[in-house]
Amino acid sequence: MRIGFGLSTLEFAPQTIAGFSLQYPDIAITLNDFSSQAQAQKLLTAELELGFLRLPTDERLAVQPLLFEQLALAVPASSAWLKIPFELADLNTAGFIALNAHRGPGLAAQIQQWASSHQFKPRVTQYCDDIQTVLAVVSAGLGVALLPYRADLLLAKQVRMLPIHAESACWQIGLAWHPQHENAAVARFVEFTLGLHSAQLDKPDRI
Repeated sequence: MRIGFGLSTLEFAPQTIAGFSLQYPDIAITLNDFSSQAQAQKLLTAELELGFLRLPTDERLAVQPLLFEQLALAVPASSAWLKIPFELADLNTAGFIALNAHRGPGLAAQIQQWASSHQFKPRVTQYCDDIQTVLAVVSAGLGVALLPYRADLLLAKQVRMLPIHAESACWQIGLAWHPQHENAAVARFVEFTLGLHSAQLDKPDRI
């Protein structure tokens, strides 16, 4: 099986696949990193069998919601900010490091939704092509960034993630597949994943 995943499931997806492979060692799996938009397209064209992606997605796909994710402000580990400042405009003093929109269209849309709901326009001073570079630039003290909360897995000691507590900053991650391409292996994986992670279907307390 070919399975897609993104930043928000950087730890979740491999752990799930590892557990599944122990139970079904005869099913070969490849794991590929794609944006949610790219995953949906590849599921429709049978280039992927399954995908861990942002919901909602293309209505032609079957989905199983799994967990919630939220935006967070990434600041250098040495930053004096311990929570999101009341005056969001203060953040523009530092400037924002942003992922290029074509690399993460879902993330860009989520940031726009949250910013618009607060009448705030982030002052972007630098764009990067991958999350690791965004975090590296933030850790060097060259700005702050709006990223998925779970991005701290990449540079946990160099940056501090300040969760944003707002419905406009929250989204759901699910497992998706194309019903017309479903087979016994896909059905087994869906059942295994739901059984393994059913406890995570509720919203985490931090949101």
